[in-house]
Amino acid sequence: MAAEPQDRYDLDAQAETAPRALPLGHFITVLLIIMAFAAVLRIAGIGGESFWVDEEWTRGAVNVGSLAAVVETCRNDVHPPTYFVLLHLWRTAFGDSDVAIRLLSALFGVLAVGAGGLAGRSIWDARTGLLGAAAIAVSVNLVRYSQEARMYSLVSLLAILMLWAGVQVIRRPTAGWWVLLGVAAFLMTLTHNYGLGLVPLVFLGLAIPMRGDRRRIRDLFLTLAAVGGAYALIWAGTFFGQFDVESLNWLKNEKPSVRDTLAVIGGIFVSSDAPFLIGGAVGAVTLGFFAWSAVRLPASERWLFLALTVVPVLGMAALAQVRGMWLFRAFAFVWPVAAMMVAHGITQLPSRGLMALAAVGLFGMSIFGTAARLQTHQKQEWREAAHVVADRAEPDDLVLVSHERARPSFERYYTGPPLSVSSEPKEPDWSRVDALCAEARSRGSALWYVESNTNRVLQQHLKSRADLRLDIEREFVGGVRVFRFKPSG
Repeated sequence: MAAEPQDRYDLDAQAETAPRALPLGHFITVLLIIMAFAAVLRIAGIGGESFWVDEEWTRGAVNVGSLAAVVETCRNDVHPPTYFVLLHLWRTAFGDSDVAIRLLSALFGVLAVGAGGLAGRSIWDARTGLLGAAAIAVSVNLVRYSQEARMYSLVSLLAILMLWAGVQVIRRPTAGWWVLLGVAAFLMTLTHNYGLGLVPLVFLGLAIPMRGDRRRIRDLFLTLAAVGGAYALIWAGTFFGQFDVESLNWLKNEKPSVRDTLAVIGGIFVSSDAPFLIGGAVGAVTLGFFAWSAVRLPASERWLFLALTVVPVLGMAALAQVRGMWLFRAFAFVWPVAAMMVAHGITQLPSRGLMALAAVGLFGMSIFGTAARLQTHQKQEWREAAHVVADRAEPDDLVLVSHERARPSFERYYTGPPLSVSSEPKEPDWSRVDALCAEARSRGSALWYVESNTNRVLQQHLKSRADLRLDIEREFVGGVRVFRFKPSG
């Protein structure tokens, strides 16, 4: 009878004796220092940029009183509830200022750094774990979305936990790792709708190396069934009820170029507004280390890493060419795993000097990009739009905001004379719009129209009216536009 292979899952034997240059206590100390640095990057300037429409919706969703009301608010929109429930509890303790609400995202971002370090040590060794933690700590994308009152930093944390648990159930499955995998996967589906596509990919990436092992395939199936059953019981009916293709019209023209697709991974260490040559060079180096890591991964684990990075990016890019629906920030689950793979690729260089040069170059560029963004506070569109109106408005002027969700963003930053501000739902009530235009005409006053990143049917309607003439038109970074219409004649 043939002997059972000693290395059934490629790294089982090696994983038990993988070199760890640092004692655990020293490793934890260095990891805590990296986490502290990550906290500084995420807290610095966290209140400097204006809230945008989705962040204002977040604030409103968690300010509705009870947890049941928070969940009901999510049911009436397109979001799963996990992040908003957690933020509601956080807000109860820390308040609902811009900084307080964003700090929960910063906390998840810092926890992702710690989880990445521990996962990297477990998967590879202490050096790779610390370098992976540093990569997550400084990534431009991960810092940016740790400063937004949205769910993306929580998505990043859950992706790391899924990766960590997934590798362990390949190598040495225990009940604890299966539970962690199931809980992280379940929370992912209840944190962002992309999780509904990601979780099956992850389980497929685990099933491929487990094929032929009946016990592990059984446990994998039971875990997936538990995740799917819990989701079906708690949220599936709501998801199908809230899924309205028309509500996603603003995404239909979002079709990524090849550069956009490569930037999901290639851009994790460089700002999107970096000069083309610099951005291209950093992106090429990043993709090179990522690819080298993928080649060096054991075959049994490569599928899992690809299921969390390349496969969903290429899949969504292909879908977007047909239907649009490209949402760059929703790839928050890709970035920490890709950052860890880049760190692993760097450790495969032949000398410590080259490793240090690569790490300092990539991570330094990322820190520079974050510092530049914090210094300029680029995302000020709502503050700037409100100031344009405040500087020119007369007391009798009227203001129409394109969407009821966007209205708080305008009102929060408006500092001019008291004005009558109204808004319209996704489907405007044209009789109300006509009445507002008639009121502006009878007063002889201006009608200001502030448009968020929505469809432009209301703008087109106002521009086509014979009783109004366009007087001012301004556009800001982020798609916010301000128009002033005056009565014709």
